[in-house]
Amino acid sequence: MSNPPIEPIVKDLVEAVQRLFERHPITPEDYRAAVGFLREVGETGEVPLIMDVFFEALVVDANNREHKGTSRNVLGPFYLEGAPFIEDGRLVSGNEVGDQLAMSGTIRNLDGEPLAGVELDVWQADAKGRYSGFSPGPAEMNLRGRMRSGSDGSYTLHTIRPEGYTIPHDGPTGRLLAALGRHPWRPAHIHLKASHEGYQPITTQVYFSDSKHLDSDVANAVRDDLVCPLTPTEHGYSLEFDVALEPVAHQSTPNVRARG
Repeated sequence: MSNPPIEPIVKDLVEAVQRLFERHPITPEDYRAAVGFLREVGETGEVPLIMDVFFEALVVDANNREHKGTSRNVLGPFYLEGAPFIEDGRLVSGNEVGDQLAMSGTIRNLDGEPLAGVELDVWQADAKGRYSGFSPGPAEMNLRGRMRSGSDGSYTLHTIRPEGYTIPHDGPTGRLLAALGRHPWRPAHIHLKASHEGYQPITTQVYFSDSKHLDSDVANAVRDDLVCPLTPTEHGYSLEFDVALEPVAHQSTPNVRARG
């Protein structure tokens, strides 16, 4: 796990704020108002929310610069560990409301060779934009599941098309967005984590090319290579999304000569 030194980071942060004060006429009253706003963010429990809205995608992008393979994307606040393994890639029960969606693809390494047995952990909102475990209505672990790629690296997920949704916007984060002229909507998407021994795990999201708010995602997380076209089918829609995994970098062991 990365453990960067804190001193140079804080130093650069203070210097960046100092440059901000030099560029903008910020008064002591403005400063106290900002402190009060941050206090309210903490008191309402919105620190994770406001950090995710403004900064999580920036952190992911910074890490993507050195990353090869499928682009990583934000984890978001709705992930739950321990999703059940699903049979035949069926993420939905027979009574789930929504347009049917078959999402398929192949998991490969950077050389294009298929990878069998890759674990895929998938979660999504329902047709009303609700996540199980966070919204009233969906059953426990609804639209959450794990599966593995086949011997040829392929996978097929049978689900429903999720709907976009708004982040909580009745508190200080919502007021700040309104002051900036921004809406609280996220476009429809499916979350995906892929992991396999010997490869770097990735967390990403799959977006739909006909979704609303792709160009104005409140989390600023949409990336072109993660936007996929939907193909109408007899029963709903289908889309293809391939995943490329980067191998774990192995450090060479120093050649230490025996003493004596």
